[in-house]
Order: sequence, then C-alpha cells, then structure tokens
Amino acid sequence: MARQSVRPNCGTDSAAFPVATGAGVPDQQARETLQRILDSHTFAGTRRLRDFLSYAGRASLDGREELDQYEIADKVLQRDPDFDPLTDSSVRKLASQLRHKLEEYYAQEGVQDQVVIALPTRSYVPRFRPREQAPAIERSLYSTAVQVPSSREYRPYIIGFLAGALLVIVALWQHSASRVFQLGLGSQPGLVNVIRTSRGDLRGPLADVAKGAVLLGSPIRDGEDVAASVNFTPQYATHQAGIMIFESPDWFVRLGHQFKTRALLEFGAETGGQYREADATFEFDPLGQANSLRWFSIRREGARYSAFISSNGFEWRPFGRPVEQSGSGHPPRAAIYAFNGRSEAPAADAAFSGFSAGLAFHHRPERVIESSDFPGWHVRTRCSETMEARVHKQALEVGFPEGARGCAWTMTRTAPSGEWTFSTHLDFVPVSGTLAGLGLWGERGSVAMTRRDLNRGSILLEQPNDNDTGIPDFPGTPPLWLRLRVSGGWISGSVSRDGQHFVDLPQKVPAEAMGKLLRVGIVTSTALWNNPGRPPSPRFYRLQQEIDSPQPLNGNVTGKK
Repeated sequence: MARQSVRPNCGTDSAAFPVATGAGVPDQQARETLQRILDSHTFAGTRRLRDFLSYAGRASLDGREELDQYEIADKVLQRDPDFDPLTDSSVRKLASQLRHKLEEYYAQEGVQDQVVIALPTRSYVPRFRPREQAPAIERSLYSTAVQVPSSREYRPYIIGFLAGALLVIVALWQHSASRVFQLGLGSQPGLVNVIRTSRGDLRGPLADVAKGAVLLGSPIRDGEDVAASVNFTPQYATHQAGIMIFESPDWFVRLGHQFKTRALLEFGAETGGQYREADATFEFDPLGQANSLRWFSIRREGARYSAFISSNGFEWRPFGRPVEQSGSGHPPRAAIYAFNGRSEAPAADAAFSGFSAGLAFHHRPERVIESSDFPGWHVRTRCSETMEARVHKQALEVGFPEGARGCAWTMTRTAPSGEWTFSTHLDFVPVSGTLAGLGLWGERGSVAMTRRDLNRGSILLEQPNDNDTGIPDFPGTPPLWLRLRVSGGWISGSVSRDGQHFVDLPQKVPAEAMGKLLRVGIVTSTALWNNPGRPPSPRFYRLQQEIDSPQPLNGNVTGKK
C-alpha cells in the first residue's frame, strides 16, 4: 500500500476561523491598498514580510480562504520539501511579525487609509475591510480618532483633554521624526536624471539626436550589467527611452520603452549604422501608459548581450532573445537615452534613477565562482580552511568553514579615478566577530563600511587604527544598501534599507590618507575569537558603481555616419 503523507493542523482551521477576504471593498480598491502598503516606508527593507504580504494578499484577492504553513514555507521562505511546522515555527513567527508591522503602518503612514488589511490570528489569509466596518479591536489598532462628549458641560474637560492630546501628539511626532532619521526614511533621496525628449534618433545611417538625448556613463566590463529605473510614459509615435551599452552611434545595444502603434518594450541592437530590427524583441506593455516605474538591465558577456526587466529592481525576469554582437573597437559604456524619433511628437520627460554599472548576480549559473567569471575583479582569501563563494538564489554567497577564526574574503577591482560612488546590496545577519560590507584599500591605508554585531547591531565606517564611527543597525537586520563615496577629497559612507533614502555616517575620512593604487570591492571576515559553529554567510545581490554625473554624447559624433 502506498504511504500517505498526513499534514498536521498547525495554525490554519478555516472552519473554526472563517475569513472574509474582501467584504464591502471593491477589488480594484483592495489591490491598490495592498500595493500602497507594499510600497510604504514602513515595509521598506522588510523583504520577507513584503513577500509574505504580497503572496498572501494576492491569494486573498483571488478568493482563496485558506493558506497552510507548507505553502508559505515553500513559496515565501523557500524552505526544503521536508519542512515540518511541528519543529519549525518560522511561518508562525513570520505571521506574528506581519501583524505587528501592519499595526505599525496603520499607526503612522496608514492612519488615513479608508481600507484596512488585517491578518486574523491562526490564519494566513489577510482580510480587506472598509475602516468603518472593521471590528472594534481592529479600529482600536488602526485608528487614532478619539470620541469625546459634545455636551456644553463637558467643554472645559474637552479643551483640557485636547490640549493634553496635542502635547502627546507633538511628543510622538518628535520621537517619530528622530526615529525616521535613524531608520533612513527621509535623508538623501536618490539621484534622478531627467531627459526631455525632442526630435531625433540614432537608428539607421543618420544620427540626429539632440545633445543631451543620450547620456554616457562609466565603462561596462565583461560580465557586468548596466541598470537603471525609468519613469516614462510614451504616448505618441515614436516616443522612446531606456538604457544602452553604447560604443558609437553606429554600434549600440538598447532596452527600453518604444511607442509604435501601441506602447511596447523593446530590446535591440545596431551594427554598422544598421538597426537589426529582424533580431529585435518588441512586446506589448500593458502598463506602458499607466505611469508605472520599470527597471531595465543589460548584461555583457563577451559578445553576448542579455536583457532583464523588473518592477522593483530586485526580482528580475529575462526579456527577449540574447543578442550576439562583436564589438566595434570602441570601449563599451553605460548610457541612458530618451528622444522622439524622427517625428514632431510633443516632448515628454523620462526620469532615470539608480543608473549604475557593475555586477548583478541574478540569472547566473548556480555554482562556485571562478576567477575567470568576472574579468577585472580579483578574489582573495585568507583562511586556514577552504572557503567558497558561489552564486546561489540570485546572490553571491560567501561560505565560511565550520569554526572559522581569523578568516577574510575580498572581491575587488581598481577604483575609478576622480570622484565616484560604489554601493552593494547586502543581506547579512552578523554574529559575534563577523562582518560584511564594502571596502577601499590603498598603498597607505584602508577604510571599510561594514555591518557588525556590535552594541546590538551597528553600521560602521572602520579604519585600521580603530578610529571607527557608526550608527545603530535597522531593527530586524533587513537587507540593506551600503555606499562608499569619494567626493571633494573625502571618503564618506551612507546606508539605506530601501536603496532610495540614505543616512550618512557621522564621520568622513581624508582620501589622501589612502595613498595611490586604490582598489574597491566587498569584504567579509571572522575574528580570531569567533564562536564555534559555522558563521553566517553574507549574500551580496549587487556590487556597482553608481553613475552620478553622466555626460552628454559629444555633438562631434552625431550627423552622418
């Protein structure tokens, strides 16, 4: 007889706890509410909670009344098939954290929301309800409104109460404001480049784009990506905007928006002044005119160029067919573009943020990396035991041996000249004696920006002489962005949990203290006193040079090719 697998009931009993997933809430309004919460500052940097709320919320909107722990462990937490909720409480803890995070959201950003989302106890299916129809316990959690008597005899008490409430609100606001700064939710918004479209194009034998229609950034090395988010709404033929790997007006590979008879996404290439339209990919974009943000990325691997698109800059999908194209002899560079084509269409603005060139680890073969995988990057290991760095689940994961002490691993390349900014997207939960982050090394000194388990978690700007400075880490150690910048003769560090709003560390280091022969990259290490056991593995999703000041395409190379 075949053996039957029986799943115990550990947290979901839809018969005893019925769930009203969308009572009285129109479907579109419920979907907008869900997306607003996922995009909120409260949920920024809480990747697992966002993934859980996104998956469970959409299941609720699809009419499902039950989700069990096995499904969430598989789809959200990527647990192994042998997951056992009797011994593994990770799903139940995730649900509890989500309930608390929803309370936090409705106490601050969502205080005026007309639709509330709640996750009932012992259920994993969220409920969508109009605020006024929410049960009393939900209203107490998600509303700051206070009911007071209206009779004249209570007027002095009302005034006194309101005055006291006002003082409390001011105090809470001040505390909240300081907390917002501490958590990196309002400092240093990301740099945005805006190109206003005008008549002109690069396609074909004529290059008649206006100066500023194409902005060039740093070189793209073999194995690297160019990436940027693009906020652009094409409405007329032939509006177009996106990113490129650019060698000359005769030679480029591009990915972006294109309006023909409809709004499209386009991936194509030009060689010798001829656009290879037969090899290009055009795909209808249903959100092309919905003011939606798109992330674009092109990866260079020898003569092969692959395209990827994303709605959030983290989860990517391949787009179109890879392009095989030998080089023209000019060094390839990252670029962004926006123009109208050869039409008299009205001008439109294309806003680019996150413009960068570097290494992204999504959609690469899952294996131990080799020195030849990323030309120009150098890996160095210092450890008495074997250490491995491998591409695993969309990230570069560095593994330490059991009981590792005094081990260090770096991946570096020559630092750019002049002023520059490097950043990495890191997921790491440190324990005593471990660190991971960015580093800069020169012939006379070094500096590193790291995440450590120090004073209950810290982000530090470290120097060899222990002249360190830092700030508290974010609660829950979410994945974060670390940034090192050289500007005005100083090296500074900043940190963000959403990649958009950065908080500066309070100290700067003179760049001259590093000397020459600078190298920049990622670092992770364990101390000599590290505890027994296997140290946690840091996961690096991206390592990139941010392109702060792209330069207009030189007017001397436009015109007839």
